[in-house]
Parts: sequence; C-alpha cells; structure tokens
Amino acid sequence: MIRFYDYSARIQKLTGEVYYPPVVSFSTVDNLPFQNSPEASIEVIANENLSGIQNITSIEFDDIIRLSVSIRYHPKDVPVYVNLFEGKVQNISKNYGELNTVTLQCVGHIYEVFDTLEVFGHSWTSTVDAKTIISTLMSESHKLSRVEYDASYVDSGVTLPEFNVEAEKMFLNQVLSKIEEISGYTKYFDTVQIYDRWGILQHIYLTFKSISAAVTHKYEINEGSNRLIAASVDSIGEDVKTFRYVVGGTDEVTGTTYHADVSDSVAVSIHGPRYALDTYSWIMSNSLCTQVAQGLLDGSKDPYVSISCTLEGTPDAHKGDLVKVDFHTLDLKGVAVSGNYRVAKVQHRLSETGAYTTQLDLNRVKMTPTEYTIKYISQKLNTVLTNQA
Repeated sequence: MIRFYDYSARIQKLTGEVYYPPVVSFSTVDNLPFQNSPEASIEVIANENLSGIQNITSIEFDDIIRLSVSIRYHPKDVPVYVNLFEGKVQNISKNYGELNTVTLQCVGHIYEVFDTLEVFGHSWTSTVDAKTIISTLMSESHKLSRVEYDASYVDSGVTLPEFNVEAEKMFLNQVLSKIEEISGYTKYFDTVQIYDRWGILQHIYLTFKSISAAVTHKYEINEGSNRLIAASVDSIGEDVKTFRYVVGGTDEVTGTTYHADVSDSVAVSIHGPRYALDTYSWIMSNSLCTQVAQGLLDGSKDPYVSISCTLEGTPDAHKGDLVKVDFHTLDLKGVAVSGNYRVAKVQHRLSETGAYTTQLDLNRVKMTPTEYTIKYISQKLNTVLTNQA
C-alpha cells in the first residue's frame, strides 16, 4: 500500500505570529517513567532576506512549536494531521556554509517542572491523596509560567501515609517522579494542550492519569507484517536478585538504623541465592524499608523480556500503550515471545532522505515499582529527597 506523508512544524510566538517552516528531518523521543521531558530535534528550511544572505529565521528561544504528520493513501486525500510533539524551542543552531536550514532543539511543555525549585516546605503527617499534594504545589504563586493546574486533569486514588517536601532542596519534577513511582507506575504525568479554533495554543494543563489497561487496536507488532521493519528481543537476567536488603537512615535520638530484608523462596529455588544491598538515607522507618525492599524484589526476582522494534512511521504510537506483540518463530527457553507489552519509549524519526520510522521500546506488563527500568532503580531512588517520619 502506497502512503503519502505530509509534515508540519507550526511555530507560535508569544506575540501571536505563526510560522510554518518546511520540515527537512526530525527526531522525537518520549518515555516512561517520568525521568525526562519529551524532546525533539527538528530541522527546518530557513528564510532568506532579499539580498540572499542566510539568516536563522524569526524563530526564537521559548517559541511554542507543534510537530505533526499526516498519512494519506491517495494523492487527492485531504491531510489530517496527528501531533508527534508539542513543546517549546530551547536551542537553535545553524551551520555556516551549508544548506539553508536551521535545527531546533525542543523540549516538551512539562520541562518547566524541571526548572521549578521547591522554595516552600510542606509536611503532610497523615494520610494524603497525591492529588492534594499536586494541587498544593501547583497553586503556589511563583510556580510555572505556562503549565496550569485544573482538577479535572488530575486523578485521585494514590494515597500516601505521609509526605514531606523540603524547601530549597528539590525540584518539582522530583516530587512528581516520586508520586508516579508510589502509584506503581499505574499512573503517569504528562500535559494536555488546548487550542482555539484557529489553532492558537490557549492552555497547557498538567495531567496525572491512569495508564490504560486496554490493548490498543490502532496498531500491532506482528512478525512478517509490512509495518515491522526490524526488531530485537532480549531476555534480561543480569539484574536478577532473590534477596533484597534495604538499609535506611539513622534516628538522631535513639541511634537506631532502620533496615529490612525480604526474599522469594520460589525464585531462590530456581535462580539460587542472589543478594542485593541498597542504602537509602531518606527512609526513616522499618516498615518503609520493607515496602521498598519488596518492590525491588518484585521487579528483580525473575528475568524479563525487553523488545526494541522499528516500524514504518506510526504516529498513533504513544508511551504507555498496551500493544499486542507476536513473534511466532521466536522463543526464549520455551517461552514464546507473544502477548501484550507496554510501550515504555517512543521515537519518531524522519531522515533527510524522507524515510519516516517509529522505534518502540517495550517491556512485559509488570505493575511493580520497577516496571520499566530495573537497571536504573538505584539511581532513581537516590534522587528522592522526601523525608519519612
């Protein structure tokens, strides 16, 4: 089947002007869990002034940008665009003496939370819903310049026995990352953009929504299909641990060091004793040490399957999708590589030759605190600066 692709980069300035520079190439990336902002590198054709001197166009730092693609199956079809990336321009580069293009390095709108220092401290000493924490932090007057809070875009249901935010020691993204982890990665943070009928961006709202448990029918990944270009399947066993020891902080009054250990007898019988010791000074109770140790064990007691695949351009692919996968000629020690897998990372690419592809990283659904990134759990937990009483 022949496909006709159309690409659009829409630049909106704060003063109201709108530009549509022609797109030469792009690369976008978005992933779970919430550790980085979505990013995009977009090469566009620059303008020229009347004397023919190349300039860098009217695009500036912090301009709003929306990258979209349309797929048509007949030359006379009307393009219907799907957004691949929405955010703002961060860096602009131009190479002297080369083609009349500029490259825009862009970040998603949610990047603002990475620049927002928590200058006020907060302490919730009894059971609190994460929605209350998010609402409180987002309502402070010094907060974000573009991203807004609206209760209808934030789900409740993630409860915490207590939660502290230390002033001037952490950024808003670290708080959000911790909340997402506590949800067991059943929910995730993002933004939703609201446009008027002329396509002008009006509002950007922070979202905290459940990851859908329904399998998407917009696309599948099946061996032998025209959509699938390449794939690699790995059984990851390097992080298998059957005993987890967690050491917490030390009580300043009693001198007690908090700790806990857990194991899994079934995993021990299969894989033998494999130990891991983790120290997190921010944990100030034995019960929380146990919870963290159990979460680490649940994510590391068995090998897990990881898939990386390249598809024909698939704008309907999004992080968090649950997608059906079937490689009927592959198995990993008797285990068929088929079933429903969660999309942990999406990369859309358009090369300068015109080839549009989508690369996906997928992991088997495991709703534990280490669902996607077993290897980086220590790094992630060590960034947390919340105190537990």
